[in-house]
Amino acid sequence: MNTPITILLIDDDRNYHILIRNLLMRSRLQFQLRTVATFVEGLEAIMDPAVDISLVDYRMGDRTGVEILRHAIQHGIHTPIILLTGYGDHEIDMEAMAAGASDYLYKGNLDDRILERAIRYALERKRLSDELRQSEERLRTVVASAPIILCSVDVNGIITLFEGHSVGKLGIDPGLVVGARVEDFLAYVPKLVSATSRALAGETFTEIVRFSDVVIDCRFSPSLNAAGEIVGMVGVATDITERIRQEDALRRSRLELKEERDFISSVLDTVGALVLVFDHDMNIVRFNRACEDISGYSFEEVAGRNVIDLLVPPDEAESLTRDFSGLEHGEIQRTRENHWLTRTGERKLIRWTNSALYDSDGSVAFGIGTGIDITAQRAAEQGLRDSERMFQTFMNNSPVITYLKDGEGRYTFANREFCRLFDLRLEDVIGRTDYELFPSEVAEGLVAADAEVHAGGGTITRIDSTDYNGQIHHWITIRFPVVNAVGEMMVGGKSIDITARILAEESLRKSEERFQLATRATNDAIWDWDLQSNTLWWNDSVQKLFGYEPDEVAPDLKWWQVRLHPDDRERVESGLHAAIAEKRQFWDDEYRFLRGDGAWAYVLDRGYLIFDKEEKPVRVIGAMTDLTQRKEMEDALRASEERYRHIVETANEGIWLVDPNARVSFVNARMAEMLGYSVAEMTGCSIYDFIAPEWKGVGREHHAKRLIGVQEQYDFQFVRSDGTRVWAIISAGPVYDGSGAFAGSLAMITDITERKNAENALREAHDKLEMRVAERTAEIVEMMSHLEQVHLNQRRFVADASHDLRTPLTVLRAELDQLLGHAGLDQRTRSALLRIANESRRMEHLAADLLLLATLDAQQKVITSNRVWLDGLLIDSVAQLTMIAMEKNISWDVQIEEPVEVLCDLTMLERALTNVLENAIKYSAGPSAVEVRLARSDGAAVIAVRDHGVGIPAGDLPYVFDRFFRGDLTRGTPGTGLGLPIVKAVVEAHHGIVSLTSEVGVGTTVTVVLPVAAAD
Repeated sequence: MNTPITILLIDDDRNYHILIRNLLMRSRLQFQLRTVATFVEGLEAIMDPAVDISLVDYRMGDRTGVEILRHAIQHGIHTPIILLTGYGDHEIDMEAMAAGASDYLYKGNLDDRILERAIRYALERKRLSDELRQSEERLRTVVASAPIILCSVDVNGIITLFEGHSVGKLGIDPGLVVGARVEDFLAYVPKLVSATSRALAGETFTEIVRFSDVVIDCRFSPSLNAAGEIVGMVGVATDITERIRQEDALRRSRLELKEERDFISSVLDTVGALVLVFDHDMNIVRFNRACEDISGYSFEEVAGRNVIDLLVPPDEAESLTRDFSGLEHGEIQRTRENHWLTRTGERKLIRWTNSALYDSDGSVAFGIGTGIDITAQRAAEQGLRDSERMFQTFMNNSPVITYLKDGEGRYTFANREFCRLFDLRLEDVIGRTDYELFPSEVAEGLVAADAEVHAGGGTITRIDSTDYNGQIHHWITIRFPVVNAVGEMMVGGKSIDITARILAEESLRKSEERFQLATRATNDAIWDWDLQSNTLWWNDSVQKLFGYEPDEVAPDLKWWQVRLHPDDRERVESGLHAAIAEKRQFWDDEYRFLRGDGAWAYVLDRGYLIFDKEEKPVRVIGAMTDLTQRKEMEDALRASEERYRHIVETANEGIWLVDPNARVSFVNARMAEMLGYSVAEMTGCSIYDFIAPEWKGVGREHHAKRLIGVQEQYDFQFVRSDGTRVWAIISAGPVYDGSGAFAGSLAMITDITERKNAENALREAHDKLEMRVAERTAEIVEMMSHLEQVHLNQRRFVADASHDLRTPLTVLRAELDQLLGHAGLDQRTRSALLRIANESRRMEHLAADLLLLATLDAQQKVITSNRVWLDGLLIDSVAQLTMIAMEKNISWDVQIEEPVEVLCDLTMLERALTNVLENAIKYSAGPSAVEVRLARSDGAAVIAVRDHGVGIPAGDLPYVFDRFFRGDLTRGTPGTGLGLPIVKAVVEAHHGIVSLTSEVGVGTTVTVVLPVAAAD
């Protein structure tokens, strides 16, 4: 109870005014006490709505406080009223409670704990009753007007609620849903069936579910009863289809801009100072490496976020926003200092130099700030100021009176408690002496005590009693010498007011005499436990409260112990015995107590320990209050609040309730966050406080529609607390009270600012891309035309050159064969001719390869559709190369799963297979085996040739099918670099596919896939 409460005391005995004030001051309550001394004044004062609780004396001359109580209730005042009396009469008790009193207290039994407890429980009962009613009303309003989908399912999986303005988008009739089982009605959406089971098992989670073209964001959570048992589940769904589409579009746009940003960021990262680039709304555009190091955030985490919201402390946000409000017009605060809040919550002080960045047309595009960290420099300056402030704060918050006087007895320091107690202002105390502040007789005693400290030079402790303003105060005072910087002795003092304790001790001695009368003046069950005889006495209220007959109540502790709830017994007994063992004056606890009818009552039990002269506990006197009704109200309120909280807290949209005068009566946390305020800051304000001037007229038109019952959805623009704009979709409708009168309007609000920004960004990006595509298309068309002509000339040259080379090579080989057949050649000449013959054959082979490739490139060769058994062709090719393989000590491992027939040009396909097999032999070292496999797979013939040779480096693999390419590991082996390109050209001419895998030192595998010939 942190807010002060206003307490009205109506009593014709002014002495009780003083008593009640003293009791309240000793309590933990924060209060303002108003007192009234006559019946007529009481009738008027109790009608004041500013009063939080009233204490009314039963006897007011020849009138009674019950009459005042009835007068207040008849006039609609429901402020809690506690009746006070000096009589111990059961009939008065019954009369007060029947008239509507919150409690009934006997003056003779009052102490600060009893009075505080009675006031707290009276206010708590009133609060619970009011909140329960308001909670139920809010729940009905939200459920009736919310444009979302609400669903509830009981513990058996039966749908009990399925409604909301968005149900129609799903193509579902709510009338067919309620009463159906989830797994039956929604079987075509397995995610919803699974989510229901998880929620009924106690799990709370969020799930994205797609209904055809509609995407919804669902929040599922279990419903619990007062005992914490799961009785069903609640689901809240929101249509996020448009948001998903916009997020995808925005993501594509951002990828196109990333390359440009990366370049600029690399430049900024080389700068040692902090460099921050921001747009007109203070959203982060660039964030260099120095900024990342200081803040603890990466650029990816802060890009696009508002620098003030993310990094600037709230207490500096308004000033910073004001200084940069003119950025769009080039008006900017050139130099300033402000703090940054790092990821870990640490404050860093930065000195900034700021300037505006202009675009080509002279408009301000961005703001840029360069800064340096001056935190350490300022920390030293702040340390000294903080130390002084901490001392002042500590002293001013101490409940002990603290002061310091100089050598002349003038006050140089006095804390807040000193000023409060003596009703003085600090400026009236400093520099004054005791004679100037207090009556002379009081001042003389204080000055004499100070003189003792000066004379003895040591600490003096004593108990003083003073009469100040007509009241006797008792103190424990400690005075001690203090030597200042120039060696002057000063006197410091600390005083603790023990007046309340002494009065309490006196009151305790008198309370025993009034005990018997007090037990008859309360609704509580009063008990008296004699610790020496271990007997327990109860007053008659225990029978009335808990339904026992007189002969059923036994005078021993066991009768009470066995009626404690088993789950509470050990805790309660341990607590009571601990209070006795530790000699605590008071004990209290809440527990369940067995009634005479077998039901359990919730009780508050309070005990007061009485000690003998040796401070040994001899008795415990207590009172039990029945709290069952309050517990039931708390359970009902908790259940209501839980339902309301499920709906409001799980909603992804802002919820806004406005009264008929267009003032905010309720917003949820999401709505407040959306506009940059707290819920408390928005509540009670006009809705036009959050609308831009140019939109206020539109806002009034829409609010006027609510007055005539119009419900609608529209786009709107708000202003955040930092001045930035928020685009939103509003679904609003009128709200009516229980009598059907217009009570305001309810709106569900979705932030679409990102969508609007994305649309603008996409539009600009689209225009730029269209221009770039047109330019690139023209360049590509021109380049392709040129390349086509070059390629055509190249094919013609290769074909002509290959054809023209074959004739002279043939003649050369014939002449060489004739020369080699001559018997008179010497060995040297014969060796030279053999080398020439080998090179001519190699050139002839190269010319044939080039001619074949040129023919395939020019598409001049028509592939003859011969039906060929591929297994036979493969075996023939292996056989032709067997002698070459044997020379290198290489064997064949041929496996054919089944015969396969293909349509092909026999000569070309044989040439391609021979090239693959020759390569396997060429690049293998014996002894080893070349594995050849033929299989059928998915209507295709698959040939795999694997060797265990040198292999091909990973860096060369992308180029093995390029013409004339030869890797580093193959340069020592004879070849033209056209073998694999011919294989690829022939296979693709047969509508097939060729691929190659290899690992250095392990070997190479070439795979050829050809279509199988259709059956005749």
